[in-house]
Amino acid sequence: MKPSVNGLSLTASGDVLFRCPFDPVTVAQLRRIRPRGCWQARLQGWMFPFEALLRLVDCFGERFPIDPSLREWWQAIDKPLPPLPPHRQLVSAADLQAPLADGRQLLAHQRAGVRWLLARRGALLADEMGLGKTLTALAAARALLRLTDCRLLVVAPVGLHDHWRREALALELAPQLFSWARLPAEPPPGGLVLVVDEAHFAQNLQAQRTAALLRLARHPRVRAVWLLTGTPSKNGRPIQLLPLLMAIGHPLARDRRAYEELFCNGHWRQVGKRQITDC
Repeated sequence: MKPSVNGLSLTASGDVLFRCPFDPVTVAQLRRIRPRGCWQARLQGWMFPFEALLRLVDCFGERFPIDPSLREWWQAIDKPLPPLPPHRQLVSAADLQAPLADGRQLLAHQRAGVRWLLARRGALLADEMGLGKTLTALAAARALLRLTDCRLLVVAPVGLHDHWRREALALELAPQLFSWARLPAEPPPGGLVLVVDEAHFAQNLQAQRTAALLRLARHPRVRAVWLLTGTPSKNGRPIQLLPLLMAIGHPLARDRRAYEELFCNGHWRQVGKRQITDC
């Protein structure tokens, strides 16, 4: 979607787009913003990661309008949800030694996985296929739901929804299930725990489903984002990891250009009026 007015707006992937008439002083200010943004000729504006929002508002919020959807996110940052309980309380609430409703018990590696997830608000669990990533993520989510006012939202291929329902039933959970083709534009009210199965489906930054996932994962009301995949990089290209790192808020992904230059041998070049990257 191409904005028709100047100012700050929210993109389909949860980035911040800033459009304004050309002014060398403003451009110099934009170049000093961190995390860095870059000029997007197609959108006729500067694209910044969402983490730069507060700095952008401080610099330009009084001079340029702020799109209503972006203002809603900004207000959510200004009035954050209560802090999460300490890790020790979360692990205790997970009740890792207790049998499940169907009589099963978590295996040792699953218990370790639950503790690891509960220590992180953003995580990529890349256990191999068949090791029970679904149950691990649900057990960790249950601990968060027990101690906080959160809902559980699971993104998974339609063919795996029945499997997720069965595993959730064993933990007495009722998650909201969404397919990759129908991701919600906005999270439900209140806090949200987001679990994403087959996360390697979001390895292309140009794909609409990747943009939709990033917008959902970056919302200020999301308390935790846990990605599950046995193939985090299908052919070993570091650029495929970038969208996943962006979704979990990893520090390496805050500056896309720096990531591409450092890990992908990326370089920028001018093609007509466009600035493109090869990586």
